[in-house]
Amino acid sequence: MKRHCDLCDHQKLSLKEGSLCGLTNKKPSFHRTCVKIDFNKILISLLEDLHINFEDQKNMKKKSATNFIIKPILGVVVILIGYYLWQFIWSVGYIAFIPAAIIAMGAYLIRNPFTQRKLFYIQIRKIENELFEIEEVLKMYHVSYTTKVTFSKEIHGTQEAKANIKISK
Repeated sequence: MKRHCDLCDHQKLSLKEGSLCGLTNKKPSFHRTCVKIDFNKILISLLEDLHINFEDQKNMKKKSATNFIIKPILGVVVILIGYYLWQFIWSVGYIAFIPAAIIAMGAYLIRNPFTQRKLFYIQIRKIENELFEIEEVLKMYHVSYTTKVTFSKEIHGTQEAKANIKISK
């Protein structure tokens, strides 16, 4: 029931009693589907947020593709610089910690894009699961929707996004 009520405009939340139906002011009680469910504002807002986040994550994943190549190469170069600096300092007879820090920075540069990519996949999967759960509930009511997400031109690292959701019953 919770998944149904979370999408309904009639839902009221109470700290004392939890989710209540705004029409009856009682706990929801229906079997399989609710005859008075109303999909409008809450559903549209939720779908807009999810689809904008989904497209944003996909776009950021594409943008990070160059980092997936450049950062590991740069990391190897930094590690080599640290290694040769360490060899030079060691040959002079000193022990230095700065080359170790340089080598650690190189290792970070190699690892970072892989971690970043993994986080994109986790976020995308999470959003896909949320959308799947919503679509599962909507199928019970024979409701579908279409969506179109548009992004404005990026200015100084900020980009406006707009989702157009149309619900059809």
